[in-house]
Amino acid sequence: MVIKKRLSPVLIFAGIINLLLFFTKYYIGVHTNSLCIYTDSINNLMDTLSLCLALVGISYINKPATDRFKFGFGKMEHVTTFIMSLIMTVAGCSFAYNSLSRLMTPVPVWYFTKYAVIIALTCLVKLLLGVVFSLGYKKTQSAVLKTVMLDSYLDCGITLMTLISFTLSNTVGFALDSVLGLAINIVIAVLGIRLIISSICELMGQRNEKLEEKVLLIIKTINKNIVINDITIHSYGDEKNFVTLNLSLTDKNIKLFSVQNKIKNQLKTELNCNSTVEWEVFS
Repeated sequence: MVIKKRLSPVLIFAGIINLLLFFTKYYIGVHTNSLCIYTDSINNLMDTLSLCLALVGISYINKPATDRFKFGFGKMEHVTTFIMSLIMTVAGCSFAYNSLSRLMTPVPVWYFTKYAVIIALTCLVKLLLGVVFSLGYKKTQSAVLKTVMLDSYLDCGITLMTLISFTLSNTVGFALDSVLGLAINIVIAVLGIRLIISSICELMGQRNEKLEEKVLLIIKTINKNIVINDITIHSYGDEKNFVTLNLSLTDKNIKLFSVQNKIKNQLKTELNCNSTVEWEVFS
């Protein structure tokens, strides 16, 4: 939780960078009449809004539980991811339509070397942001950070395609700007839809198979005579999981409460999971 609190300054800094990228690309897009660059600028504006949502999500996650929300606000992370993905999808579909419209009625794109160099530098900036978010995700496993990390790497690829389109438009033809713009926005929309599906599954209580496997492995290492009849995991965010176990022992000489305490302590220490253990006693 402390690590996630430290991420707020990083997200604020990234938001400021994205806002500066928006103004830079918007200016270039208007002056060169390039739809790809203009679309890329609006994408950076959407990223700024997404980072603001990420900050809201993390601030809610850090709030203590209340009488009304007894398990805390961990689910807010998935709600934030859903909203960010929805913004991404709507933006992708909207600009795909604009690209298709311009493909039908091509307009000239004016090339300037100085603008091409600036776009190349913005591509490098997005790559560095992706690396920063990737390091943060490895430490926290935050769904919000995973979304902005993937988005940063995708933006880097988008800006690279934009640069290629801008450079070749005068040579190949004006339609290239529209074709690559259409391709870019289809990719954005598809990724957004996939993230929407993923966040909905998390909100609906999708089975956490990885965590389940870790719990089972801990129980088996404690005592091989334990029979696992049933396991239920309730997740309220990445850092708040509740495990209910239905167990039985094949050896009646084993001290029941000693084994139970070991299970609960190890699940709490190794996986940060609160647990309830129910025993089936065979007569």
